[in-house]
Parts: sequence; structure tokens; C-alpha cells
Amino acid sequence: MHSSIKIFCEKEIIAILGAGMSFFLATLLVRFVALPSWDGAKAAHTELTQYRALISGTSTDNKLRKEIMGKEQLLREKHAALITGIRVPHNLSGLLQILFDKAWEVKIRFDRTIPQPERQEKDFIAYPVILETITDYNSLGKFISSLEEIPQLVSVDRVAITVKTNDAVAVRMLITCFLAVSE
Repeated sequence: MHSSIKIFCEKEIIAILGAGMSFFLATLLVRFVALPSWDGAKAAHTELTQYRALISGTSTDNKLRKEIMGKEQLLREKHAALITGIRVPHNLSGLLQILFDKAWEVKIRFDRTIPQPERQEKDFIAYPVILETITDYNSLGKFISSLEEIPQLVSVDRVAITVKTNDAVAVRMLITCFLAVSE
């Protein structure tokens, strides 16, 4: 029995070695060519699925975008409610007129107005202005308090106070006026 297997193997050694070598080469081909291609195809399929989700509007990015847009709309409505009753200026002279009107209401008259270099931002232009006056503490407090009612239009950045007499103080303040960029 052994001799018949031995004779068969001796006659077919070339075919057996060829089949073994073919199997070995096929295994190498699968390991180094087919599997990386399969992994690349899976990655491409995953990426394609993500793009399809973005296009269809079912991705979390679109949900987040809608949520942000909703919050932006709420902020716009809140801003509109804040400025209701306040005339919104479209130029610097209108904004300064609002400042002067608020000053007149508390009997403050500005002696000097010194414009500073403007700053261009994405959505607005900031116009710093130095205002100088001589007034009393009570009027100054009322004026600054009235400016706090319109924080979206002006901000008081610095205030320097020098005592002149018991009732009067010299005031120099840096106020920044904000105007929306015209579209």
C-alpha cells in the first residue's frame, strides 16, 4: 500500500508541487492584494454613506445647523425686542445725536468731542469717541445709566473724573458707538 502511494507521488511530484505552489501564491495574493482592496472598498462605502446622509439632510450636522439657525433667530428676536422704541441710527451722526439727546435729558453739555480711529469688524463698525464735559456726579450717573439701556449701540469704555469744586467734576470718557455694516 505504501509502495503504491510512493510510486504515485514520484510520478506526480511536479503536479503536487505545482498545486502547492499555486495554493501558496493564491494565499499571498489574497493576503496582500484582495484584503487591502476590500478594506479600501469598505472605507469608500462608509464615506459614501456619510455623504448621502449629508445630502439627504438626515445627518447630525444638519440637525446641529438647524438648531444653530433657530438660536440665531431667537437672538435676532431678542435684539429686536431690546431696541423696540429706540430709533436705530444708520450712520454715526444719528448715533451721536442719540448720545447728545440722552446727555441733554440730564443737563449735560459736552465741551469737546474727539473722534478716534474706527475699527471694522465682521458685522459692525466700532467708532470710539472721547467726550469731555464739566458736570456733577448725579448727572453723570444718570447719563451713564441711560447709556446702559442701549448696550447694543454704545459702550462706555473708560471714564476719567477730576474734581473741580464740591459740586462740579471734569469728565473725560471714551465711548464706543457700534453701527451695523451696510449690506
